[in-house]
Amino acid sequence: MKKQGFTLIELLAVIVILAIIALIAVPMVLNTIESSRKGSASTSTYSYVSEVETKLATYMLHHSGASYSSGKYSVEKLKEDLDIKLKGSTPTEGNICIGDAGLVTEASIKMDGYIIHYDGKNATTTDLKEIEDISCDGTTTPETPGGGGVEPPIEPEVPKVELKDASDAVKIANDYIGEVDELSTASGYITASINGTREGHLVVDQILYFPTEMSIKVDSNTTYTYIAGYYKVTSEVSLPSYMNFKVIAVAGSTQTGYDKIEYLGESYLVNVE
Repeated sequence: MKKQGFTLIELLAVIVILAIIALIAVPMVLNTIESSRKGSASTSTYSYVSEVETKLATYMLHHSGASYSSGKYSVEKLKEDLDIKLKGSTPTEGNICIGDAGLVTEASIKMDGYIIHYDGKNATTTDLKEIEDISCDGTTTPETPGGGGVEPPIEPEVPKVELKDASDAVKIANDYIGEVDELSTASGYITASINGTREGHLVVDQILYFPTEMSIKVDSNTTYTYIAGYYKVTSEVSLPSYMNFKVIAVAGSTQTGYDKIEYLGESYLVNVE
């Protein structure tokens, strides 16, 4: 029996069919790979935003509740300030908008070679070649290539906190010595117990706090009343070393010029570096 092989026409037909299949399948495979890479870039953006917001919350804990100032920042600036560390993909450039609540409200970053736009909820992979120049007010304009790159970030303002709620380092820097918990008189002076002790003398520019209004009667005609709030020592009184208590004011006169402390107000805000 004679064996019969493929004719040339049959082989050409098979080759044409395979070529057609390749022309259809290869773009589909490439598109699937591209879609997968874009999806991965978007997923990495969510992870990055989550890490930034976590670091912003940590920043508040380390700065007596003060928030990282809102505004626009480059990814390089945030990495430096907040010590951003993330496994996997991280943005190589771009701008981030930080809102008043310590959340990322908008971003345009380059992740895995793609430009990702984040609107506060959703991360979208764009077809842009350059990062967007986001203004942090809900609008964006394409950044001009070669136009100077990322704008300098807005430097955060120095936050302020009430002194009695500030950290120990801030209290020391501002000469805060504590709360007055008792008033009395001795040798013609009004004295005070501060944080449960009478040891030492007040020094000019020190600050103390009255948690409630306190009054002390020094004689039949004179009563000193100190309302709640902060007071600053304005002048120092020299006393013999055996008089071991803190001087508040010279007694025996209703003239305010004899007061040794000055009322600053119910709240006393200080800068926190």
